Amino acid sequence: MTSRKLISLVSGVLILAVLLPILLSIYLAHRNAEHAFHDELVEFADHALLRTDKVIDQAVSAINDINRFNDNTCSQAHAEAMHRVALEYRYVQEVMFQEDEHVLCTSLESITHSATLGKPDRQGIHGFNAWYTTPPIPDFQRKMVYIGKKPHLALIDPMSFIDVLPFGNHTLNIAMIGLHNNQLIASNSRYISETWHEALEKGTDEFQSNDNFYVIRRDNNLGLAMIAWASMEPMTTAWY
Repeated sequence: MTSRKLISLVSGVLILAVLLPILLSIYLAHRNAEHAFHDELVEFADHALLRTDKVIDQAVSAINDINRFNDNTCSQAHAEAMHRVALEYRYVQEVMFQEDEHVLCTSLESITHSATLGKPDRQGIHGFNAWYTTPPIPDFQRKMVYIGKKPHLALIDPMSFIDVLPFGNHTLNIAMIGLHNNQLIASNSRYISETWHEALEKGTDEFQSNDNFYVIRRDNNLGLAMIAWASMEPMTTAWY
């Protein structure tokens, strides 16, 4: 072997010895970034489900409390009892009294023209039902969540179910979906791709679409699903 070839071989080995650890560290850093990104999305969706369970538990407790009240006549005492229950549970915005499927009065006001909520969107156990509809309040257009057991209802802001802060550095989005009819109930994002419809129907837990990565977590007992997603753009910059 000539000295020139020997020098070239040694130079190549030295270059590999220097570059290989650098390339390996870059690859491992990218893999770690991908795992952290995925774990953050999963944890975000799981925490949203836990938060939802907590909100529903509060609504059920509020209804059980007010249903122990005997004077269901929309009297002053009845209104005060409903108001006390609404104040006691932080996620309950209003307590309502219904009779023959019509809302007659609430913890905040009496209703002159009674309104009906219609058929429940979700029929639960122990006589509890849930609705996702617009409250019978003039000029109020935003849909809200009702959880009730005759003769009372608890009114809840849908955003209370997904009011969860991410723990990492990524910008994460979350949406709550009703599994009964694949209805979007709440989201912290104004733009929501329609790709989740097919994923829910197929039972998919994770998928990628339009440079976004999605994680789906379901609770069949609650009849709800949480969809968490984030842009994968930070993963492209993780290489450098």
